[in-house]
Amino acid sequence: MSFDDPVLSVDDLADQIVEVLDYFRLGKVMCMGVTAGAYILTLFAIKYTQRVMGLILVSPLCKAPSWTEWLCNKVMTNLLYFCGMCTLVKELLLLRYFSKEVRGSVEVPESDAVQACRRLLGERQSPNVLRLLEAINE
Repeated sequence: MSFDDPVLSVDDLADQIVEVLDYFRLGKVMCMGVTAGAYILTLFAIKYTQRVMGLILVSPLCKAPSWTEWLCNKVMTNLLYFCGMCTLVKELLLLRYFSKEVRGSVEVPESDAVQACRRLLGERQSPNVLRLLEAINE
């Protein structure tokens, strides 16, 4: 994706799910999503009830962000835009989506899930992460 492509809204992302289902010739599906994915799947289920067998939603985004969340989002989107997926952005994302217990400490090692997420964030193209943050924070 290029920065010139328009940013998709969460409604656009929900509509893209139908395109994927049609491409793979899938009828009714059971969907699972976490945070932003859960929110997008909820919109998808409301709009395309005939295509959804069920939903498993983990920590869905369901309200407007607080001012601190909004500020954190602005900082992350600006850092992603100007610096790419730097260490600070990775840490902010991990702080936001994982509890202190899961992230570990000096005495407790970081969980496998956090280690995998940290590794995957390093492999992701920062423009795509930026566009997702922009879509869920509009």
